[in-house]
Amino acid sequence: MIGFGGGVFQFGPGGWGDGLFFRRISLGVGLLVAAGVVRGMEIPVRRGGASGSPVGYVDMDLIFREYPETKKAREEYRKEVTRYKGELAEKERALEDLKGEIEALKAPPISSTNTLLSSGTVTGEPPAVSTTPVSLAPPTPVASVSEAEGLAKRQDQLVKRQEEIEKARAEATLALRNFEARQSKQILGRLYKALVQLADERGISLVVDKSAILYGTNTVDLTEALSRRVRGLPDEEK
Repeated sequence: MIGFGGGVFQFGPGGWGDGLFFRRISLGVGLLVAAGVVRGMEIPVRRGGASGSPVGYVDMDLIFREYPETKKAREEYRKEVTRYKGELAEKERALEDLKGEIEALKAPPISSTNTLLSSGTVTGEPPAVSTTPVSLAPPTPVASVSEAEGLAKRQDQLVKRQEEIEKARAEATLALRNFEARQSKQILGRLYKALVQLADERGISLVVDKSAILYGTNTVDLTEALSRRVRGLPDEEK
């Protein structure tokens, strides 16, 4: 299918799908002609024709690129890409903030042992020995129960947010593909109607894409005439 977004949408590392404009058009036009996309659009085609009538051909790559509606659709597509990009970037920033909170909770507390040792006064006399009984208290845990619960809660949130981002990426990819397909079909429908009208006026019963021609003696190039018509320009004087 002819597309104005590239046809490949990858959100995240590797690209966003934009900038690949028209990469598939040459192949797409040929496939459209061969597969009979016109029938899929349910546009009536004039059948028959005078014996020995010329065969018309058009450069659909060129027509599609120069068509004003294509340029407009491409700009709308890029706006959609930018919008999805911003939404995903915001989700990814929140995810990184949450990762930072988790790392902070995992970090061990600063021990007071070194502080006590560094603050002592060094003298030449041995330290005094105390005869007061010393109670043996259990060591303080590295993290309190509340801190452990907070860490577990944030780790659960991290997993959920990662899943939400992957889902958002997939939905954005699908939405852009549907947008491109819908706009392309509408544009092709308008171009085809204009082509049928032009061919009828010229008495041509068969029109093929320029890329499909290998040899022909009784052919008519309708590219310029169709291009002018779809751009709203007057026909060239014969």
